[in-house]
Amino acid sequence: MKAIILFLTVSLTLQSGATGIREEPRTDFSKYMIVDSATVYVWDASISDWVPRQVQAYQYFEGRLISLQTRDYNSGSVLAVTVYNYNYSGKPDTITNFSLKNTIVPSTRSVNDYDSQGRVYSIRIQKWSGEVWSDDRLQNNYEYDLGDRPVAYESRYWRNGSWTLPTLNDLYYNDLGHLESHVATRPDGNIDYRIIYEYSPSGQQLQLYTQYPSGAKWSNWNLRTIQYNDCGTRASQVQYTGKGPDWIPSTKTEFFYTFNSDQYPGRKVPVCHNGHTIWVAVQAVPAHLRHGDCIGECREERTKQNIYLKEPPFIIFPNPARERITLRFSNECSCDEKRIELLDYSGNFIKAYNVSGSSDLIIERGGLKAGRYFVRISGAEKSYSVAVVFK
Repeated sequence: MKAIILFLTVSLTLQSGATGIREEPRTDFSKYMIVDSATVYVWDASISDWVPRQVQAYQYFEGRLISLQTRDYNSGSVLAVTVYNYNYSGKPDTITNFSLKNTIVPSTRSVNDYDSQGRVYSIRIQKWSGEVWSDDRLQNNYEYDLGDRPVAYESRYWRNGSWTLPTLNDLYYNDLGHLESHVATRPDGNIDYRIIYEYSPSGQQLQLYTQYPSGAKWSNWNLRTIQYNDCGTRASQVQYTGKGPDWIPSTKTEFFYTFNSDQYPGRKVPVCHNGHTIWVAVQAVPAHLRHGDCIGECREERTKQNIYLKEPPFIIFPNPARERITLRFSNECSCDEKRIELLDYSGNFIKAYNVSGSSDLIIERGGLKAGRYFVRISGAEKSYSVAVVFK
């Protein structure tokens, strides 16, 4: 069984055009969108087209995913079920997979353990022997940076009655805080494989692929691409096999969403309709989704408002910091009538600072807890976010 860890990135969506210090960021409507179902297609080379094979149904309780049921697309018969359990603090505890063998029986499960700070310490992958669960793989000794991002862990396999020597997994992030690569090193010091993650300029993950050492070069293996709808929400993902660049299509998963109106505090939401953003009543959302609209502002309109720079027009020092940080603007920065915004790791607005000219700006830590934050410069045409850490 392959254990997959999903590393979530934070999407910062802020209001633009105003400079009032009390202005708050735009609501992140994506957190009220939940996957309702998905259709899985397989590639039929004989007709050069996708053929539907499975349907996946997601079930939630109090906003948490509790089960995922996979059925045959044509017959509707159940093929597999995944059950999600959570601990007292709401974190995933066990994820159990069931398969169909005359009846639904357990097959594999992952068990998560956490440290005193609520961070993953180990993930145990187990197989069902017919009577008991037996260990098959262990991921443990997780290490974290000051922003609580996992940066390393060990993998061991249960083979011939004992654990293998550990394979070291190192995780690397880019300047925007997105996971950029995952490198697995075998006990003998040689690299086993690496996973490369690629993003759009706005921070959306576009694809990831695995590479294995091949002499002095890398050999590509297994590619996954991710597609988004007009609002920037993940709409589908496509899996390829073979050796790149000669990729062979394998499977495609298309996702369908519902809007969690029970937890949404407002009365109206933005909808991208025919390329333009309109605001509709919450009660009208299901009809718009059925017609192919998406929840949120149209991505094209939003892109025109926010042009991301390759390099920020300022530097931040010290970073990490203890008491305060200083922003020093470059000569190319036209900083008149702009403002600096401080946000927490989840993208929640904390405070804004008006900027006049190109003088240094000092941001005091005050009562902020240790951890990872974002500093964003906002203007009429351009914006940029930089991660900072308070120790």
